Amino acid sequence: MSSASATPYGFKAARGHGYRPGQVDACLAALSRDRDEAWERVARLTVLARDMAAESARMRERAARLEPQTYDSLGEPARTVFRLVREEAVRLRERARDEARERVAAAEEHARGVRRTAREAAETLCAEAVETARQRMLAAHTEAEALRVGTRHEVRELRRTALDGLRETRHRADALLAAQPGEHAARRSAAEHELTERAATLEASTAERQVRAEAALAAAKRALA
Repeated sequence: MSSASATPYGFKAARGHGYRPGQVDACLAALSRDRDEAWERVARLTVLARDMAAESARMRERAARLEPQTYDSLGEPARTVFRLVREEAVRLRERARDEARERVAAAEEHARGVRRTAREAAETLCAEAVETARQRMLAAHTEAEALRVGTRHEVRELRRTALDGLRETRHRADALLAAQPGEHAARRSAAEHELTERAATLEASTAERQVRAEAALAAAKRALA
């Protein structure tokens, strides 16, 4: 059986003394070298990135100062191709602008059509609503007028009936009094009192119906105004 066992890090443990100092020192030294090399690489990459950024800025400045390429130094075929490509680019740009203007004009025309249709529909609905309201107000006015006329006619008929009944009752009372004046005096007084109350009730009912009819007629006139 071995007196020492290996660890996951490659150290060998000595019995009763922990790790071997020589192995630990060697491992630490190797790790320190790797760390220093990594820092050196980072520093070099940082400097390289800074130099590349500066070079990129200089190249952009030079490109901005360059004149537009005309390919005059090339042959006639190359210049012809360049001219054709540039003309085609101009045509494409103009066509794109024309298409954009046409689409905008079509969209505006469509929007105007939608607004016009909506306005016409709203005007039609408004006219229909006004006509419906006018028809209803006319019907209300006609109904109120018919109610007023009917009430007046009914009032006249009720008054005529009441007066006829009152005259007939008085005639009967007078006849009874003439035959038996002492016995029917109290009955005549009671009958006259009852007739008076009925007449008052009839007058009140008639007045109430008249007021309702006139109020309905006034409301219909206000609605039509």
